Amino acid sequence: MKTFMKVFILISVFFGSSAWALEYSAGVQHAGFLGTNVIYAGVENNDKDLGLDLLLGRSKDSDDSNVDQVSLKFRYLPWVVNFANTWSWRPIYGGLFLTYSPGKEFFYDSPDKYPQKNYYDATFRRYGALVGSVLSYMKISIYGELAILDKTLESQVVSNAALSWQDSVSAAVGLRWNF
Repeated sequence: MKTFMKVFILISVFFGSSAWALEYSAGVQHAGFLGTNVIYAGVENNDKDLGLDLLLGRSKDSDDSNVDQVSLKFRYLPWVVNFANTWSWRPIYGGLFLTYSPGKEFFYDSPDKYPQKNYYDATFRRYGALVGSVLSYMKISIYGELAILDKTLESQVVSNAALSWQDSVSAAVGLRWNF
């Protein structure tokens, strides 16, 4: 958690020390590998083409126990289509994310029953990429995203799509308020 806060503050300082004005945001998101139910806070530059969010999510595991997640999401929104003075649409954006899941079922080193500490990749953190689209009315936005995790993408490439894309990609919807 401390590492996420340090990165979030560092990037916020970078955004703020540049010639950009900052705009803050908060919101909720449902699904998308970052938790079934997510709340977040973020910063965007004044043009809203760069954004960084710190997300806190919760999902249910296969045994119905809660799994908490802390995530950091970077977004690049290069295009905007303005309608009237109050509506805008960003038809496509891309981003990267890092998610961290504390808990006894997630590990940094492979459990003791395996021959080496790095027998399996760490499961407590995952990286991923996303694409999305956002529709905004004044300071309220609704968005949709498709996300894929690092190991899922690797499995698509290395094992010639052993998993279907439907099992590899997660969809999310969210609501953002800028202030």
